[in-house]
Amino acid sequence: MDPQTLALQRALLAQGYALPRWGADGHMGAETLAACAAWARDHGHPPDAPLASYLPALLAGAPAGSVILGGRTYPLPGVVVRQERLGPDRAHFSPRRSSDYRGIILHHDACLSAAQCVAVFRDARERARAGKKANRASTHFIIDNDASIVQLADPLRLRAWSAGQHDGGRIAVDISNACELKWALRYTPPRPRMTQLIHGAPVTWLAPYPAQVASLAALVRLLCEVVGIPPVVPLRPDGTADLRLLDPVPDGVIGHLHCQRDSKGRPAKFDPFGLDWPAFQALVRPAAREHR
Repeated sequence: MDPQTLALQRALLAQGYALPRWGADGHMGAETLAACAAWARDHGHPPDAPLASYLPALLAGAPAGSVILGGRTYPLPGVVVRQERLGPDRAHFSPRRSSDYRGIILHHDACLSAAQCVAVFRDARERARAGKKANRASTHFIIDNDASIVQLADPLRLRAWSAGQHDGGRIAVDISNACELKWALRYTPPRPRMTQLIHGAPVTWLAPYPAQVASLAALVRLLCEVVGIPPVVPLRPDGTADLRLLDPVPDGVIGHLHCQRDSKGRPAKFDPFGLDWPAFQALVRPAAREHR
């Protein structure tokens, strides 16, 4: 994945130039070149103009996404951010009772898209209102398949329902990913497959798209900088990923897998599946330098 190509593709998508087959995947292919040519034509450039001649204007035309934190707007350049509400805040979130923010907790949503995840949240609310059994949950952000970000609530004002007792002082972020291999044919382009040793057992599922991880890293860097969260992830002393229950649960950036137990105290979660934690630490390292 080439970061410059990824920025170009996000700029195209933000300005309405579709990449229906491959999306923002960080690879320069025929679909991206065709979208660039369409942008150049629409903006008065000659048909044979080289990409380098109009690339700065194309990138400059992309609106910066904005994230709302504590009622203030913070730009997230190069990332499309959509604001959406699940419904009445009190039906999906709890008020924040403390400004002591300990960290960020990452999940996968086990859905085929952010839109499906939002529908699941809303359906659970309606089932609860009807007196039916419902697993009511919520999150602050979802990283969609096209690497755009859906913000569902201001994390500095509302507490999400994502990890029980561990929600206090933490911001919840979901990566859209159905994970199980039976959903592989539903994704275009194909999701990478990965095997991870989680809680000591090998798990082979679908991994996030690289572009999703890039958007997640951009969001995490911003949250760490603005909120003062330690920009560190669970790694072992040798630098490899620590994919176990952690007790005590550390501050910083953790996964649901690191903190959630079942009623008998056993590991209960495997998310976010497919995240390369050492590589992700390298992506948020600029925030680590700022934090120190």
